[in-house]
Amino acid sequence: MAEMTPEQQARAALIDETYQYLFDEAHKALKEGGSFVPFAAGVRPDGERTHMHVDLPPTHSTPQHHISALIQSLRQEASARALDVAGLAFDGGMQTADGQASAVIVHMETGWGESMQVTIPYERLIATGQIRFNQPIIAPATAEIFVA
Repeated sequence: MAEMTPEQQARAALIDETYQYLFDEAHKALKEGGSFVPFAAGVRPDGERTHMHVDLPPTHSTPQHHISALIQSLRQEASARALDVAGLAFDGGMQTADGQASAVIVHMETGWGESMQVTIPYERLIATGQIRFNQPIIAPATAEIFVA
């Protein structure tokens, strides 16, 4: 395996840091409540990290409305070249051999053409209220933020 160049190392670090930020914030929100409203984060070319929520009426919006609004906002910033890395996190589900499981979903994209989705299954332990995460599942994803 070839060694990474300093630029590749810096890009990988941005991706890792953004993923970790999104996951940590999702974990914190899960510990504080039953689930969480989708949110996003990005890294600007100068290294500044952004955090984004959208204010939609709770009685007339679904998580998908929040996700769509976040993607649209991130897409506008990406098209203006105001972001290098962007991602969003939401409380979702996944199909398992045993049925349906809860999962934190983190969708990540970069301005240099990488897109991935990380699905982290979890269960809330009833006796303690703690959250136990299983192995993340990383898969390629269709770009929705950094699009031409």
